Amino acid sequence: MDVAIVSQRADAQLTLILGFFPRVESVLSIVMTLDIALLGILAINCPALKNLNGWSTVALLPALGIGVSIVHVYRGYFPRLDGGSGSLLYFRSVAASPASVFANAFIAQNAEDRLKDVLEQIWRNSHTLTAKYEALREAFQYLAWSVIPWIISLMIFVIANRNAEAMFRN
Repeated sequence: MDVAIVSQRADAQLTLILGFFPRVESVLSIVMTLDIALLGILAINCPALKNLNGWSTVALLPALGIGVSIVHVYRGYFPRLDGGSGSLLYFRSVAASPASVFANAFIAQNAEDRLKDVLEQIWRNSHTLTAKYEALREAFQYLAWSVIPWIISLMIFVIANRNAEAMFRN
């Protein structure tokens, strides 16, 4: 095994995997923005408590779905970061050791140990990226499932608000 060639391939693979993180986080931001916008529009259109009727409880469905979507967005932004103990590449492991200890260990690391560390980072980042994508998928699904009940809730709220307005005029 030529350690230099395998190290170059491993570095390229790690760079490729790390390149996916900003992509998934951008989409998580879009889903979060949509979640907040839909909840805000629902809240703005919600009639006063005294004007709510049984049909108004339908609004709990999209609110619950969007709430679960937000939880998954949070999980996507902050996945579990276990592992990486003793790594000279993993940020948590690097931050856990004093600067001089890290610097000396990094300088003393031979090519084969560095290769193993890079390969472990590929493995660790692949797990983290998978968790982010799965959280994004769940967030998007809950958001999508909430759209129809959200539209129905808005229609119910418009009717309730018009009825309340008509009663106020009389």
